[in-house]
Amino acid sequence: WINHFEFQSLEHWEAKKARGRTNDHSPRLGTPPWYFNDVEDASGAIAIQLRIRAVQSAPLRTCLARKFLSAPGSAAAEETRHLQPSQSTESNAEHDARSLQAAALRGKPGVLFWHFSGAGGTSLVSWLAHSLGLHPPADTVGPNANWATDAKVTTGYPSMIGSKIGLDHAPRSRRHDCQEIDAAIARGEGNMFGFETPAMAPLACKNAVIWLTMRDPIERIISRLYKSTRGDKSSDTPLDSIGGEAAVLRALDKTTWFHSTAHTVGTRSTGGKPLAGKPTWSPNGTLRYGQHRRALGMDTLGSASLNNVYTRSLLGPASFLRPLDDLRVADLDAAKVVLGGFDVVIPMWAMETLPFLLGLPVHVLAPTVSVHGSHSMASKASVSPELAVKLAKHNQLDEKLYAHAIELHRARLRERARLLWPPGKVQTRPAPTGGGRKPPPVATATGAGRGPTQGGQKPPPVAT
Repeated sequence: WINHFEFQSLEHWEAKKARGRTNDHSPRLGTPPWYFNDVEDASGAIAIQLRIRAVQSAPLRTCLARKFLSAPGSAAAEETRHLQPSQSTESNAEHDARSLQAAALRGKPGVLFWHFSGAGGTSLVSWLAHSLGLHPPADTVGPNANWATDAKVTTGYPSMIGSKIGLDHAPRSRRHDCQEIDAAIARGEGNMFGFETPAMAPLACKNAVIWLTMRDPIERIISRLYKSTRGDKSSDTPLDSIGGEAAVLRALDKTTWFHSTAHTVGTRSTGGKPLAGKPTWSPNGTLRYGQHRRALGMDTLGSASLNNVYTRSLLGPASFLRPLDDLRVADLDAAKVVLGGFDVVIPMWAMETLPFLLGLPVHVLAPTVSVHGSHSMASKASVSPELAVKLAKHNQLDEKLYAHAIELHRARLRERARLLWPPGKVQTRPAPTGGGRKPPPVATATGAGRGPTQGGQKPPPVAT
């Protein structure tokens, strides 16, 4: 956290006036407003103390404590002493993990995480494991706690799409229920389950809360198209494997499944030569064309992955497989109802608010979004204006659904804040009279030279 106060102390304010400005704004003048020190709030200092004490590395914890811990005997230090986590014995650590799990999961023993690739899901799975002590069953696939074959993007989507990409089985029409996950949790096999194929993920579980992270839909699509396994321009991206931007534009004009014709497209790795033969699918997530194979892109499947994929996925496999632009406002409304039934819906940019949203102690750090295993080329990509316009046109429902998700998250944050600070409990403090003493000049809220002004303006209302 960076707590930025214009007036930290009288001494600090005098130093700020003396050092001048680095721009053309008018100089700082006068003294702080009379109310600037009226309320003492040590919450920021206390949070820093608790976070330092929660650092696992002893050398790092000692260094941070030397630099940032409050002076012994201070109000913040004393309150921290009573609030700090238990000492790191094995039994205390286990007790703390159970307490955090109970608070975060609202009393349920497990979590089912809907994972749209490219929306910070891997980072959140890592946080669930390291901060809450959750663990997937032993037979989950990959670092994302993917449960069962259908939960992994490279195997689940071919299973769902089937004959639409040239495979021999019919498309899947129903999503999974939660019976097996509930049973696995009840047996104690694990308490964290991921689904990288949200269109097939269960909608409700008896023993697990359901969490979902979302990212701006256009930004996420572009990041998937340009995702490189080596993080450099010499390796193929999903955009290369489907025939470049021209193939995407065609898929936004007519319903297309890329991998039904993928063998006709040459890539860098094949020297530009097309692959031949009828595709067959193997359980490790590859399409084979005779002696050659092509890995499925990270949910780069065709029109469905470019056209309102959030809305399609929330409504299930049948809606996911519908033609280009076949969804309507009624489908958006239905997707909003599904979204409202989840326990946590959080935009990727707001993940730092997750501990507060869950009511966790202040020493619990928020998830940190980071790149895992492969890199997106989106920041290096040159997306044509034509493609940008088409993506916006064909994802209007998802843009509205994403805006709804943001408002849903904000409403839940406000509700959490009301639990901590109920209306009517906040009291204002009367302005000090000072025996008739005139209050110091006050700060103005406008103008290029923000800061105290000279003169005897009437003081503003007391801050609450």
